[in-house]
Amino acid sequence: MPEPENNKPIYDERGRLVAIGDLVLEEFMTVVEYEGERWHADERATIDIDRFNALSALKWTIVRVRKHHSRAEVERLVGRALRANGWNPDGRGEGR
Repeated sequence: MPEPENNKPIYDERGRLVAIGDLVLEEFMTVVEYEGERWHADERATIDIDRFNALSALKWTIVRVRKHHSRAEVERLVGRALRANGWNPDGRGEGR
């Protein structure tokens, strides 16, 4: 799999900050977000929902994971998202 960038800013077409992604694979417009235990417990949930919606509107694919996901499950989910966005495991791929 391509190497993600950690905590990478993602901007909209006007240069406004939309999100800082946990793991960003920009070439394939895929971001992996880890949702901690407090995700549903505070106002952060509302901020995250708005951020996810903004990323979706920009055609980013968001893979959301939590601690119950095994490494293999995360790799499967991310691999599926990357392939849908043009990554070819046998070569570099074109991206979106």
